[in-house]
Amino acid sequence: LVGGGSHYLGLIAADVLLDYEIWAIAADFTGAGRWDDDAWVGCARAIADCLLAFDGFRPRAMIGFSFGGFLGWLVDRYLVAAGWDATPMINLDGGALPVTHDIWRRRIASVLPADGPTDGHISGARMLLLQRASMTKFASAHHRDLDWTNQGVSVTTLNCRTVSHLDFLRPELFVAVRDAIATYIETGATGFDSDTSRFDVETAGGRLFRMLDSGELPTPTDVRGFLAALPSGPVDPELRMGLLFVA
Repeated sequence: LVGGGSHYLGLIAADVLLDYEIWAIAADFTGAGRWDDDAWVGCARAIADCLLAFDGFRPRAMIGFSFGGFLGWLVDRYLVAAGWDATPMINLDGGALPVTHDIWRRRIASVLPADGPTDGHISGARMLLLQRASMTKFASAHHRDLDWTNQGVSVTTLNCRTVSHLDFLRPELFVAVRDAIATYIETGATGFDSDTSRFDVETAGGRLFRMLDSGELPTPTDVRGFLAALPSGPVDPELRMGLLFVA
């Protein structure tokens, strides 16, 4: 089950989970943005209701990109509240922001533990989180894994060496991590150490990450070569920001 839009369903099917049936469920909220009123809550409820209507159907995992990673977690919480066992979640660089703010927590209070976040093994929520790795030369980090752990989710992390959020929709990233994803769905583990494993991504975002994370300053030739190799079309926002550090 792929959440948060189905435009990358083909990549998942072709590059990651070749031996699985992959389903996409669409919830139409025409004219409403993801933060409008209760549209995102309604979307998760609609997907959960659709799954509950399939007699005997149980997904092996749910997959979501960005905000779809949060929606996948919320769908799972609604399913658990309806009596299902927890479904593993494959979260593609999605944060827990809606759960960490009181105004949004109140909207989903019915599926949260009454006494607040609990241990992931008690609440049952399980997640394989693919996130952008932290750079050794910069103090800032995304800490999406800590955000989810603080909400009672049992998190296994794959750190991907890219600056670009949109790389988590690209085949180059899926090729790098496909064995870990498939193993997690089968066994609940990836075979890699969450704290030390870092996956290189052969994209512009991955090349810029390695340039910024290198022990040496990039030369003008390095920067010119990077810019010349950029694909035509719009440039990912994180690339523009990252280039400020080598300008």
